Amino acid sequence: MTSGKLVTVLAAAVVSLLLYACSPAIGYECFIKEGDSEGNLYSFTVPFDDSLATYSVSFFTRIDAPGDKAPEKALGLDVTWTSPSGESAGETVYMDPSKEVETYRSGVVPGETGDWKIEVRVQDAPQGFRGLGIMIRTDGTR
Repeated sequence: MTSGKLVTVLAAAVVSLLLYACSPAIGYECFIKEGDSEGNLYSFTVPFDDSLATYSVSFFTRIDAPGDKAPEKALGLDVTWTSPSGESAGETVYMDPSKEVETYRSGVVPGETGDWKIEVRVQDAPQGFRGLGIMIRTDGTR
């Protein structure tokens, strides 16, 4: 390889690395251990900073069930969203306890940018419940 081609290849590699390093983060992830929650309430502060992005929101957990058999009863989650301006809305959803990660919502477009508070109250946590986590991924832009 000639020195001119080598310089071109190295320059392309450096530019690629710089573009990758300057790209925005693609998500947020947080896990709260069972003993670190306020009773059965898990509170997450989630940054939704891109007004043009759509997001996927998933919950994940770890349940160390006796005999490694997943609980048969769905895990009830009371989910409350509070916007940066203080407006809130809630719903109850159910998570399949045999899955460690489950998509809660996809295509989420927050009504305002900033830090949202997502509180999740776990109903009747099964024996061996180790905590609850949340994953936010950017799906793309609208």
